[in-house]
Amino acid sequence: MAKKKLVLGSVMKHKTPGKPDYVKLDKYNADKLAKMLATCPPEGLILNLESREAQLKSLDEAVAAGRLKAESAAKMRPFVEKIPSFVRFQVTTLVEEQ
Repeated sequence: MAKKKLVLGSVMKHKTPGKPDYVKLDKYNADKLAKMLATCPPEGLILNLESREAQLKSLDEAVAAGRLKAESAAKMRPFVEKIPSFVRFQVTTLVEEQ
């Protein structure tokens, strides 16, 4: 089975200077996260933090390596590019496609 990236939430920059960043979980994927946590292996669940720049670089590398078609990357790029500047990272994980 192929794996698909699932965005669980974001690490957000606080609006007030000097306040710490915070994590905002996506309410639409909260049930998926709860199910993953309930059934995760003993070693735990691996979550990745991906910045906007890292995601764009990863898209370019995947196209260059032939792992992703240029047309698919062109469809994905606008979604990554519209991530606002106050989002430091997206919290993601890989899930098996069904």
